[in-house]
Amino acid sequence: NRLLVRSTDVISVDDDEGAADSYGVVEMKLFVDGFWETVTVDDFLPCLVDQGRRTEECALQRAMKESLKDMGVDREVLEAATKPPTTKNASSKFDRLAIADRSRATLLEAKEFLHQDRFSRDPSFRANPTSPFFDCLRPLEREVAMSDLAYSKTTSNQLWVPFLEKAYSKVHGSYKAISGGQVEEAFLDLTGAPTAMWIFDSPTFEAVKFWNELMTFRREELPMGCGTSQSQVGVVGMHAYSILDVREIKNVRYDFFLNEAVRGMGGVSGFVDTAARGIVRLLRIRNPHGRGEWQGNFSDKSPIWKQLLKSMGDQEPDGAVVDLTDQAAKKDSGLERTMRNDGTFWIDYDSFLQAFHNVDVVFAFKGNHAKSFGSTFPHKKSTHRTTRAFELSVIGRQPGETAVSDTVEVYVSIIQKTKRGARHGRSDRMKSYKPCDTGILVGTRNGNSLDFDAVDGRFFGLTRNGHIRIMLERRESDKRYVLMPISFGHPAATDEERSFVVRVVANSPLMVREMPKCPPLQHVIQEFCFGQKIRQLSTAGTSRHIGKQGARSTVFEEKDGNSFLFKIIRIDCLGGEGGTVLLYLVVNDRRVLKSDVSTPFYFTVDINCKGMLCRTVQGLEESEITTKGKMFEASWRRFTLVFKNEDRSRLLCCCVQSGVQYQMGSIKVRKTSALGKGPISKFVVASPGKRKRLDCEHGRYSDYEENGIFASTESPRGGAVSDCVNLLDFSQPIESNRPQQPIVIDGGPDATLEAA
Repeated sequence: NRLLVRSTDVISVDDDEGAADSYGVVEMKLFVDGFWETVTVDDFLPCLVDQGRRTEECALQRAMKESLKDMGVDREVLEAATKPPTTKNASSKFDRLAIADRSRATLLEAKEFLHQDRFSRDPSFRANPTSPFFDCLRPLEREVAMSDLAYSKTTSNQLWVPFLEKAYSKVHGSYKAISGGQVEEAFLDLTGAPTAMWIFDSPTFEAVKFWNELMTFRREELPMGCGTSQSQVGVVGMHAYSILDVREIKNVRYDFFLNEAVRGMGGVSGFVDTAARGIVRLLRIRNPHGRGEWQGNFSDKSPIWKQLLKSMGDQEPDGAVVDLTDQAAKKDSGLERTMRNDGTFWIDYDSFLQAFHNVDVVFAFKGNHAKSFGSTFPHKKSTHRTTRAFELSVIGRQPGETAVSDTVEVYVSIIQKTKRGARHGRSDRMKSYKPCDTGILVGTRNGNSLDFDAVDGRFFGLTRNGHIRIMLERRESDKRYVLMPISFGHPAATDEERSFVVRVVANSPLMVREMPKCPPLQHVIQEFCFGQKIRQLSTAGTSRHIGKQGARSTVFEEKDGNSFLFKIIRIDCLGGEGGTVLLYLVVNDRRVLKSDVSTPFYFTVDINCKGMLCRTVQGLEESEITTKGKMFEASWRRFTLVFKNEDRSRLLCCCVQSGVQYQMGSIKVRKTSALGKGPISKFVVASPGKRKRLDCEHGRYSDYEENGIFASTESPRGGAVSDCVNLLDFSQPIESNRPQQPIVIDGGPDATLEAA
């Protein structure tokens, strides 16, 4: 037999039913860099066959026979227990999922050819008759079995797993290239759906809320995995596990919770009423290695099971208790245990939170609706930092939809090419390749209106993929969501295509169309910084994409009496590894432009950071090293930016992550004079102190086609500007995304400002 594999289904093809059998072709579908691709491989599988094991196996069988004879074991049982592998029980003629007989013969022929070629190139092996390579030329004395496979194996001789592994290794260059990684990456490549991570030690993690979400994920049958940080009580540290089931056992009698082993259950998770409500929360976990299990409460051989099963027995009318200790009853209740070391075990929720570190959930809904859109990063010098925009809207009930909810859950992802395999044989990926900074801005509008009601979004830094979640309301059929992928940096020089993928995944049908032209981004950026946020937009989990973004703080302010003339505001998007900081100039239009003349502003900005680059309307700015880093450490750099003739509100610059080690330091602003006075007078061309008022359409940076996101616009509406934290006023609390650390300062107000 041959196997023709599509996706994760195994289809057996007889010799006379398809051409695929004649050529030994195996086809797998993998999600490669944002698109589903068909990967074709042959039906050869790498094996590790040791000829010397034959002698050891015979000696072991003889020893087993002697020991069993001493115990008085029946002869037929003895023969069955010590019977070596035979052609009959290992051949594909008797097991359609076993390795094909034709493949075994081909493997032997290929192995002999390879070793003969080795001998012809290296005569030293031919000169040594005792060389182990001579054993490889002899025919194998037994049939090739599943245990001989070099990498993935299955207990039931299913071949789709090693074929899938082979296709994955082909895409990434070699088997070595696919060794190790994150659960999130594997879920994406196998399902094409985004993955959210919940980290238990995150400040935003809520155990009670998370359990309810786990129950929802289980009902929706979403694939789930979990990981550990250290080894304890049979659980392997720094290892990934799969979650098979999430159960809530109700109506457990109170006497069960009086047991010393489970006393205080619910204290870790926050379910303080566990005993009063009679609920036991369990998870079923599997070790993908097929061995090694949890050894604490509710493990296979834990004595707590007997007490639980008695306490959860159904009450008959006469008061008798139905015993659930037999295997049939346990299977009916869904709490069966294998009672062998096969890697599958139960664990209570409190112990799970202590033994494990995180949970990964992939939003691969049943019958989900998804579409990938190819896109490209802007040119390095371009001021227009987005190239495509997409519009989302809900549609009515479609034929075939069995259940229609009031909301549509949508996940929008940005997926870049992976670097996996760049150092292990992958020819289409250079070693110097690295992902670029990305983000998604989302604007809402009603009907055919061109103005956005609200703008929100997320920045993802240098991560390969990031996503946001949008909940669309079916009753708001006229509401439109505009997606604008944005990037301030530039991709690696070796990435000539400069491509990435925007992927939309939803649990119901929806309308997605590409807009003929991107909206003016200078207004979008201003709305993101100071406008109203979108209530329906959120993020799932507590992964690296979770964290507050958009915190505003004033770094410089020029006043005239009680009102300000202009402010320079820092918008911090470093939370959740966003790796982005925006610097925005806000001009008080009513104060500055109320007369026939206006005074332009001149100032310089010093930005100290490491592992980051800075972009202005002129492009990427150069920097100078202020503190050289140690070996393998990034150096601190200073960007000195000079601004003159500024009279309208606009985005001044943006600093984005450019390396793994990055950190944002201080931002200092100094006002300068256009008449040659001040620290940067030598950089400023002398000009009159006053000039006529400039309208936005005729100002220096008013041309959007030329200045892009840095084009000038009107002042922000509302009180968002006045709500900013003033870093110059130490009576206001300073909000930070990092844990507060005590600061010891001995240098006066200037040192306090620099530390802040």
